[in-house]
Amino acid sequence: MVALVRYLAADVARSQRWVAPLLVFVAGVAIFNMGAGSLRTTYADTATVLLAVGIWLTVVVANSEDPVQAAVTAVTVGGDARLRLGKLLTAWIACGLLTAVALLWPLVAHSYTGRATAGDVLSGAVGHLVVAAFAVAVGSFGMRAVLPRAGWTVLFAVAVALADVLVPHAPPARRILELSDRPGGSAAALAGAAAATAVLVAALVAISLAVARRRA
Repeated sequence: MVALVRYLAADVARSQRWVAPLLVFVAGVAIFNMGAGSLRTTYADTATVLLAVGIWLTVVVANSEDPVQAAVTAVTVGGDARLRLGKLLTAWIACGLLTAVALLWPLVAHSYTGRATAGDVLSGAVGHLVVAAFAVAVGSFGMRAVLPRAGWTVLFAVAVALADVLVPHAPPARRILELSDRPGGSAAALAGAAAATAVLVAALVAISLAVARRRA
C-alpha cells in the first residue's frame, strides 16, 4: 500500500490539479486567522474549510488517472478495490498535510487571543483529521464509477457539506464548531463526535465502494 500511495501522490502532483484546492485552503486559513479569536475557535473554523477542500482533493485524487490508466494500475496492484482504497488513503494523507498548515499558522503568526495550550493544539489536530476523514468519505462518491457526471458530484458534495455545517450537533464539522465555544470539558464530547464520524465514514466508504464495484 505504501508504494501505491507514493505512486498516486506522484501522479496527482504531476497533474497539478491540486493547486486550486490548495490555494483555496490557504486563503481560507489566512482569512480565519485575521479574526484574532481564541485558538480553539480558529481551529474549528479552519477545520470547516478543510471539509470543503478535503472533498475537492479527494475527487481530484480519485480521478487523477484516466479510465485506461486506472485499469492498468488496478491489475498491477491487485484489484479495483485496493486501488480505490489507496486513492482514499492518499487523499486523507494530503488532508493531513493541510492540517499541519492550519495548526501551525496561528502559532507562528500569533493570530489568536488568550493562551495556547497543548490541549488546544491536540483537540485542533483531532478535529481536523476527523473532518478530513469525513471529507474523504464524501469525496469518494466523486469517483467516476459512482457519480460519473461532474455536476452531480458538485451537487452531492455541496449538499452534504452544507448539511454538516448547518444542522445542529451534526458530526463532525458542526459539532466541532459548537465545541469551540466550550473551552473546558469538551474532550469527551470531541471523542463522541469522532466516534460518530467514524461510523459515518465507514458507511459512506462502504456504499461508494459497493456502487463502484457494481458499475465497474
